[in-house]
Amino acid sequence: MRHPLFKRALVGLLGVNLALWGSLAWLLNRQPTTAATIAPVPQPSTVHAPIPALRTALNGPARLPTGPLIVETFATWCKYCATTARWSDAADAAWAHHHHLAFVMTDVSPLGGTGHAAAAPTLTSIATTAYDGARLPLHTPAAEASAVRAFQATYHLALPIDFWVGGHLPQDWRIHSIPTFLLLNRQHQIIGSLAGYHTSQQFRAWAQTHLDAARH
Repeated sequence: MRHPLFKRALVGLLGVNLALWGSLAWLLNRQPTTAATIAPVPQPSTVHAPIPALRTALNGPARLPTGPLIVETFATWCKYCATTARWSDAADAAWAHHHHLAFVMTDVSPLGGTGHAAAAPTLTSIATTAYDGARLPLHTPAAEASAVRAFQATYHLALPIDFWVGGHLPQDWRIHSIPTFLLLNRQHQIIGSLAGYHTSQQFRAWAQTHLDAARH
């Protein structure tokens, strides 16, 4: 009989593999589910925010703030995004602002519904208490804006939120899973990314490594 510790290690390894396959599913099916925090990868791409493709939660034209900033890409229906919104976003934004970084949330999915956040900010709690929203197609910018506002109200977010109309974000954003955080420098070049669900401590450790580069 195998030792119980071996069994637990095997189950844990299978769980990590499933989380990474969930990230790949979004690329293939436009239905992302991500759980694991992935190491930051430097990305020299320049972020573009064309008008009217990027819209505010009130369905008006949106522009990314000037200067260095963090963009959180998410989907309203995603349970990992909902859990991040409930447990981490306010603290992450406060940390960013304290370090003179703007913080913006951007919906990148053309599907609606509000995900149900986990009862605690852990992957175990997400697996047992969180679930995705309806993932219904949103056919107009007005419907997408309404979905964003509903998400914002559900999680009491006093943060700037915008969305890409129809989910048609620039390819050079290189979003492979959600949520994904992009750190932009003053020239709005992507200098780092953090993919998957994270804790506030993991977010800060990641962002801290890019602060000097972001300010120049």
